[in-house]
Amino acid sequence: MTTPGRDEDTLRLIPTKAVLNIGTLNTRTLAKPGKMDLLLRELNRYKWDLVGLSETHLPRTGEETISGTSLLLSGRTDGTHSQGVGFILSPTTKKALISFTPVSERIATIRLKGSVSNLTIFQVYAPDSARSDEECEQFYFQLQSVTDQTPKKDMLIVMGDFSAITGNDQIDRRHVMGPHGHGRLNGRGKRLISFCRENDLYITKTALKHRHHRKVTRRSPDGVTENMIDYVLISKRWKSSIMDTVSLPGADFDSDHSLLMSKLKLRLK
Repeated sequence: MTTPGRDEDTLRLIPTKAVLNIGTLNTRTLAKPGKMDLLLRELNRYKWDLVGLSETHLPRTGEETISGTSLLLSGRTDGTHSQGVGFILSPTTKKALISFTPVSERIATIRLKGSVSNLTIFQVYAPDSARSDEECEQFYFQLQSVTDQTPKKDMLIVMGDFSAITGNDQIDRRHVMGPHGHGRLNGRGKRLISFCRENDLYITKTALKHRHHRKVTRRSPDGVTENMIDYVLISKRWKSSIMDTVSLPGADFDSDHSLLMSKLKLRLK
């Protein structure tokens, strides 16, 4: 199902010199009473235009309006409160929306109108390490299929919880990531890097040096384990459009993940 557009000529154009603040967050759940209010309250402490959501646990699909903001959901269809992805858009960003496509409970896409190039954003929630390799491959097969359908002229961003550790060793990886990764490369990290290579995507979080707390995106409930498993990927041809990508651990979203924010300068070629 696609929420199609309206006539593209009537859509608000995103100015090419604007800075778009986009983010991704594993909410752990939005089904708990009061969780949506907490999300909106915490987001409003920051400058944001669009935030992708993972693990919403909301078993429904569609478009809703909450406190003046647009919530786009792609959830399970069997009533199970598990997985689920989506987007939350500011009123200004909503005016630029061309389409929203809820692909599955793990993948959703939106397309925004730009004055030079349109912007396509995927929000994903990859199977975690407790899931089978087969399920992981099914996820990437579907993700590749959606990627192949993306207009080639669009700026493409793929973001979300990949449950992958890419490490900080650039050997054989410098074309898809910078020198500032984290942890030791694992199997899911190898799969993510392979996906980036196949689609000319760059892992923005690794480009610039940051303090440790601005780098990690997930902390275990006991505070012992810290990892960087949430990412914002961008087409390499648009890599210079990303000004920075940082974790914001100070926000209280009642989640073991931090909000990951990118500043996107729409300086299009």
